[in-house]
Amino acid sequence: MTRRTIKRKLLALLGDRVLPDLRKPSALNGSPLKCQINSKFVQLPNELLLPILGELGTTELASLIQTCRYFRELLEPMVYRHLKFGSTTQSDAALRTLAKRPDLVPYVESYNGPLCVTVSEGWFGLGIVHRSFRSRIRKTKGYKNKIKFFTQAYNLRDLRTNDWPAWADELVWSEVVDAVSKIPLKRLSYRSRPWDDSVCQLLQAQPDLEVLMIDGDEENLKRLDKAALPKLRYLITSLPVASVLVPGRPVERLQLSINDLDSHTDAVGFQRLSQSSRKIRSLCVWFSDYYGGLRLWWILKAIGKNLPDVEQLTLVHGGVVSAQRILEWFPPLKSLRQLNLLSFNLASSKERLSVGTEVSYEDTSTYPPRSEEEQWNDIFDVFKKRCPSLVECP
Repeated sequence: MTRRTIKRKLLALLGDRVLPDLRKPSALNGSPLKCQINSKFVQLPNELLLPILGELGTTELASLIQTCRYFRELLEPMVYRHLKFGSTTQSDAALRTLAKRPDLVPYVESYNGPLCVTVSEGWFGLGIVHRSFRSRIRKTKGYKNKIKFFTQAYNLRDLRTNDWPAWADELVWSEVVDAVSKIPLKRLSYRSRPWDDSVCQLLQAQPDLEVLMIDGDEENLKRLDKAALPKLRYLITSLPVASVLVPGRPVERLQLSINDLDSHTDAVGFQRLSQSSRKIRSLCVWFSDYYGGLRLWWILKAIGKNLPDVEQLTLVHGGVVSAQRILEWFPPLKSLRQLNLLSFNLASSKERLSVGTEVSYEDTSTYPPRSEEEQWNDIFDVFKKRCPSLVECP
């Protein structure tokens, strides 16, 4: 919806009159409602007006606040409530505005974008910034605006970063960490490099954090105090990192990614997942399987042994596996209520399948060729018998 369309629709609601010119501050004297006394829409109480206009997107709100000063004063905080940027250029432009309008910063509730200042990694090789270059970064307006924003954004509760903070060197990045550590976050999405020691400092200062999405090295997280993150409920990470963060914390929802299969290490990891102070009721596992179902077999076995009380299970599988193998390997999960099997490719009757060192073919005499839909229907029928609590199996 263009600005002209919004203005035309707004004029129809406000009545046949000329909107005040924003370039003339004297156009509105006193309350904005006095110049819009003929508008029944504008005279709605804020309790009704704000939820209605809150359904608009950020672009529509930005166009709407340019129609009159009343909507600008009323809706401008809503434009900056949820900040989302795909690049540092976009975030720098918004932070420049907020630096000039500090009264809008307390309205920011979520920030999704880069955390670091734009620095070309090619200038300093392996992420080590030259001493003279550090001072140049601190003097940039982008760096100063970012420090100022995170220092004043005391109502920020959702922080999602889409860059690698440690690449700008710990000495440059430390001021941003200190500012963010003072914000009581509820949700944090963070990426760290293996040599990034600031991740423990950041997590240590978040006693109210409930949702954590972290991509980093488990060795750094082993130094995290066991009393940290006492309210963590939802964790999105890799299995090695989860095996460090879950024990002793009230994690109920878990989303794992498993890259390299190491049966011994991952078996210990799944065993540590069972040490959550609360039962893990929702589990999602992302993995690729190019070993004829070997990884699927191992994951299902680990879930049945260590997380038998899971209620919602989602498996995102990349590979080919036969319906017969799925039925043979799936454990009897008595508490399972919802099951999602995504990206599963069922093997045809003529397809060769290997499981470990075993190589087998589907027996077409015992199992005549059937369509994929018929195979899935048979699988789900067996699941419902094996898992009595299962009510949803799309």
